[in-house]
Amino acid sequence: MLPKIQAATKAYIFTLAEALWGELSDYGIDAMAVLPGNTIGQNFTEVSPDTIGFQTGTEVVEEAFEHFGKEPSIITGEYNRQLLGQLFKADVRKQDIMSMKQQMQDTMDQYGFGKDD
Repeated sequence: MLPKIQAATKAYIFTLAEALWGELSDYGIDAMAVLPGNTIGQNFTEVSPDTIGFQTGTEVVEEAFEHFGKEPSIITGEYNRQLLGQLFKADVRKQDIMSMKQQMQDTMDQYGFGKDD
């Protein structure tokens, strides 16, 4: 049961961060979800840094900062992007976030709620 809870929690956090990006980006506030995959550290201490599918913590952070402020989410590591990219469909997710944001704004405008209310 624990792995399902961990997967559900990660999916929730990923979606929440993307939604916050969509809601707050107009105010100059950045949020970004980072999906790092296997990271050499506490659980993988004996893994060589050049092992396919693994990254160091430094590599994850550097890649995340390269994309911060530009995208709502990132899958770090080329191997991870190839493996998971089709599942997450980042471009489609970004378009969906912006579409939902616009629909909500249109509804609020229709009922007299301004952007700054």
